[in-house]
Amino acid sequence: MDKKTLDIKDVGEEFKKLDARFSLLQKRFIAVGLDYSHYIDNSWGEKNVYKLRDEVLYRLFCTRFHLELLLQHHLSIKHQIIEKFKKEPEFFKREYVGSNPLFEHYQKEISAIFDSTIFHMTSSFDYIATLCNYICGQNKEQKYKWSQLSNAARDNKNVFSSTQIKDVIITIDKEFVSKLYRHRSDVIHYTSDQNLYSFLMTIKQTEITFTVRFILGKNIVREFSDLRTLNKENNITVIYGVFWAVNKTLDKITDILFSLKNHMESFPKINRGSVFDYDKDTNTIKPTSSTYWEIEEYKK
Repeated sequence: MDKKTLDIKDVGEEFKKLDARFSLLQKRFIAVGLDYSHYIDNSWGEKNVYKLRDEVLYRLFCTRFHLELLLQHHLSIKHQIIEKFKKEPEFFKREYVGSNPLFEHYQKEISAIFDSTIFHMTSSFDYIATLCNYICGQNKEQKYKWSQLSNAARDNKNVFSSTQIKDVIITIDKEFVSKLYRHRSDVIHYTSDQNLYSFLMTIKQTEITFTVRFILGKNIVREFSDLRTLNKENNITVIYGVFWAVNKTLDKITDILFSLKNHMESFPKINRGSVFDYDKDTNTIKPTSSTYWEIEEYKK
C-alpha cells in the first residue's frame, strides 16, 4: 500500500499559532523572574536569574528563527525550480544515474537548516537546566547540562530528588529530551539524517504545477514513538516534523516553568517580595507574576 504524505496544510496559519505560543512562553519566563524576587530573593540589584532566563529565551529565539528560515527556504526552492523550468525545461526530462543533482543539492540545504533547528532546540534544555539549578539547587554558580539535571532528579541522595521539579524533569527526559539528545549526538558524531526529496510535476492544458516536499529522515522518526506511529501509513514531511518538534519543545519547557513556579511557592526563602499585588476581595498579597502565568490557558 502506498503511503500518504503527512504535511501541514496551512503553513502560515500554523506559524501564527506557534508564534502566539512563543509569546506566551516569553511571558511565563518573565513570571519566573518575578516569582524568584517574590519567594527567593527580594534584594535590589541585578540578579543572575534574569540573565539565565534571557539566555534560555535567546536559544528559543534561535529555534524560532531557524524554523522560519526553513519555511522561507522551502518556498525559495519551489521558486527556483519554476525559474529553472522556464529557462531550461529539458533539464526535467533527463534521466540521471542516482539522484537528480539539483534536487540532491536542495535536499542537503533543507537538511542543514533542519539540523540547526534541532540543535538550537536541544540546547535550550541545557540552558534551562542551569536556570533550574540556580532556582532549586544548592550551588547556584554551577553550570548544569540537561543530562546532569535529569540524573540529579533520579538520585535520591541529590537535593533535586526532593524538589517540586523532580517528577516533571524525569518524565520530560524519558518522553522527549533524552531522545532529542540521542538524535543530535548521532547527527553530530556518527551519521547524517538527510531529508529525502519528493518532486511532482503536474502538466495540465493551461498550466504546469510543481509540488516539492522533503521527507523527514529515518533516524529522527525512529527515536520518537509518535513519529513512528504516524510513519506507518504516512511519509512525514520535514515541515510537519519541525512543527511537531518545536511544539513538543514548547510543551515541555512550559511544564518545567510551572514546576519551578510550584517549587518556589512550596519552598519560599523570604516572607514576600518588595513589590507585590494586593487583592482587596480576598485581603491577600499576591506576587506580581499572576497575570503573566495565564494559568487557565495552561490547564486547557
